[in-house]
Amino acid sequence: IYAVELNPAAVELMKENIALNNLKGEIIPSLGDVRKVATTIPKCDRVLMPAPKTAESFLEPCISAAKPGATVHYYEFAPDADLYSAAIKRIEEAAASLGRKATILNKRAVRPHAVRVSQVAIDFRVD
Repeated sequence: IYAVELNPAAVELMKENIALNNLKGEIIPSLGDVRKVATTIPKCDRVLMPAPKTAESFLEPCISAAKPGATVHYYEFAPDADLYSAAIKRIEEAAASLGRKATILNKRAVRPHAVRVSQVAIDFRVD
């Protein structure tokens, strides 16, 4: 498992958690921008994108990091009036720009974020 985080304090906490849970060697923490780090790690079976505020700017590098058939878990904030359309369009366009195809597997509202805005999760397969 490769865990990439831009925040140095978060990486230190991640290292502590890895040690506390006896996962040293199973989880490899990395301080850096995933847009740069993604090209230096092996292709992944699963990609988690839990930062809904900026996730769309990381779609292409995360899709690039995915093996064919991999699952990507993408989070975004969206207006309650149309929770999924814009995000799905971004996902499909990002995949197409890399010569790949994204197939939506699941979509759900995770939690309210603000007035008439919710956090959504969209799981998709990359081929």
